Amino acid sequence: MYAAAHYLVLALEALALLLVAGGAGRAVSAIGLALMHRQLTDARLRAIFSEFARWLVAGLSFQLAADIAATTVAPDWEDLGWLVSVALLRTLLTYSLERDLERARAERAAPSERRHAQALPD
Repeated sequence: MYAAAHYLVLALEALALLLVAGGAGRAVSAIGLALMHRQLTDARLRAIFSEFARWLVAGLSFQLAADIAATTVAPDWEDLGWLVSVALLRTLLTYSLERDLERARAERAAPSERRHAQALPD
């Protein structure tokens, strides 16, 4: 049982790392391409970081799953306290990132909604 849990934790941590690294790579690449084409506007930069934030949320979710799996095998009070602290911190980070993503979506949708509203007859 311990070996299976250990491998599960390693797989989840590896997946979390790959998601964060993949997101970072995509963000750096997108910024580089935008700079090369002289298209790095505030809106483009916000879009790049919104996409990166999605990758971070996914990575944090898998990392939290790894922490939970690790703690379920041999929990003691110190491990449980550590898990609660880490889970709370990661949950707050995820919530904050999700809120920022929702705000960015609303900002992107607002101009098209205004154009649509202006096109409608009174």
